[in-house]
Amino acid sequence: MGDGSTDISVTEQENVYVRYVKDGLPATEFIDIMAVKSADANGVLAALLEALHHVDLTDGDIKKKIIGCTFDGASVNQGAKGGVIVKLRELLGHVLISIWCAPHKLELSLLDATKATDFIDIVEKGVDPIYRFYYGSGKRRREVNAISAVIDEDPVYFSAPCGTRWMASRLRAYKAVIKNYNSVILHMEEASNRKTDEGAKCVGYLKVLKSAKFVDGLHFMVDVLEVLANVSLAFQSNDLFIYDVDVKLCEARIKLEGLKHNRGDVYTAYMATCKDGKFDSKSNGHITSLKGTGIPETVKNSFLENCVKFLEKRFSFLKDTPFSDFHVLDPRNVPRSDAQLATYGDVQVMNMVTHFESVLSEEEVTNIPRQWPALKARLKYRQRQPAKEVISDLLTENHPDVKDVLVLVYMMVTLSPSSAAVERGFSLMNLIKTSRKSQMTNETLGSLMRVSHITTTVAEFDPEPAIQKWKTSAKTKRYVKAAPKPAAVNSNLPVPVAP
Repeated sequence: MGDGSTDISVTEQENVYVRYVKDGLPATEFIDIMAVKSADANGVLAALLEALHHVDLTDGDIKKKIIGCTFDGASVNQGAKGGVIVKLRELLGHVLISIWCAPHKLELSLLDATKATDFIDIVEKGVDPIYRFYYGSGKRRREVNAISAVIDEDPVYFSAPCGTRWMASRLRAYKAVIKNYNSVILHMEEASNRKTDEGAKCVGYLKVLKSAKFVDGLHFMVDVLEVLANVSLAFQSNDLFIYDVDVKLCEARIKLEGLKHNRGDVYTAYMATCKDGKFDSKSNGHITSLKGTGIPETVKNSFLENCVKFLEKRFSFLKDTPFSDFHVLDPRNVPRSDAQLATYGDVQVMNMVTHFESVLSEEEVTNIPRQWPALKARLKYRQRQPAKEVISDLLTENHPDVKDVLVLVYMMVTLSPSSAAVERGFSLMNLIKTSRKSQMTNETLGSLMRVSHITTTVAEFDPEPAIQKWKTSAKTKRYVKAAPKPAAVNSNLPVPVAP
């Protein structure tokens, strides 16, 4: 992943993370931050390989152990002819699994649906200007908060609708407008009487804010975003398995279909407080007269249908091999009937063996189909346990009768459906390397980020490896001052006696 740098000598930087199995569960670890000499695919790939070499992975290790990669949708990564993924596959010489970050795809599916529906523009044209209007002026915030105090409401706070790539930021922004609606209307009505540019802006803003379509669409969209934001947050979990993505998407599609028949809590509450164009935002007597009519139900239902359609389209890759095959490794899917269990997953396991044959040993290729029945039996009799606990126990125990088929489970666990860890790394990088530290080198920045990622407690931390590396890494002998000897005891002194 690349990100802009505050360092004047570096145009792009690459944060590199690896996901591997630790104690039977996926672990995502920061490797290094590398300067990208050129922001094209060759430059990104060179930085990626250099970072992997820093953790003592040889070219042979990289070709044997790297089975998947996760990137965002940047063309330098996803380019079909010369992107990083294509070049990485050529280098490795096997079918590398590439995953387009699930939270990013989720947002793109919503954007696809909004482009096909006009009323979303009305909502966006009201929410974004309000944030900018108050964010850029302390005076305006003081004025609107003074009004909030008068009408006995909480202080006004607005969130940026596009503060991050995640769905939750837009949801917070929409909720903030609903929460502060009365205070904003009253403040803008007062400000619109001023003979200034600010007054003219408020006149335009009020036309949008007081339109029935904006208020109706705003409350409707909060219920939609509640569904999608919860999925997005689930996608950002570090221990998310690839088959969990499909499960969460199915849940989202069901909920979106449900909104067509039963509107969500926020929209239902809005309808209860809006009668004949009179909107009482908090049922406290502060009534706003809305102009025009709301959004037709058919249009809202059409938008929900588009959301479902584009979710399926954007995530259609999950139906392809090997993504769809990993579902047979989910304990929740294993049938209870022995008759069904006899052939369960046989085709999918062979598909995975064929797909990963270039990174499997001959012994593993031969033994995986033979050991699959034993693994099925173990999955069946542990279905009552949480799925991740079952997977963790199997990988930790590593019984000889399923040793080779567990390689497929290892591969499934190491695949990361999300690049959220990298995005959090960018945030951490910006906190460490501020504008006042523009001369900080990448080596120092990487070290500070590595320290910040440490989650081991002081009680659990073993300093001996670090001490030994410090002692042996110098070109000359380290000077180590010996600990002082304990002071000699003077036998002539009187011995204290307890009272």
